Amino acid sequence: MTVAAAYHLQDAVSRLRVEAGERVIRYKVGCTGPGTKAQFGINGPIRGTLFEDEARRNNAVINPNEFCQLAIEGEMAVKVGQDGQIEAAFPVIELHNFIFRAEKNTV
Repeated sequence: MTVAAAYHLQDAVSRLRVEAGERVIRYKVGCTGPGTKAQFGINGPIRGTLFEDEARRNNAVINPNEFCQLAIEGEMAVKVGQDGQIEAAFPVIELHNFIFRAEKNTV
């Protein structure tokens, strides 16, 4: 699958989720560092959509069995204001499924 096709699919799924009543709360930019880009064989950062029902607040209890190969990543989040300036920065923890469906991690 090409990067363009993957984003087209991701955007279509996001639209369906919104149409079904889910709410977008933020967006994610990932794989920004040279080490991560080399590890996954990509040339630039990636983007994603964060939905309200996937966010957890402090002291949340999770079930690791709800994930497929649970990955835990320390992240830095920023709040961008209407003027495009960073208003706040804070740490977050990302929990995600660590799955690749290709023989080699490439774009």
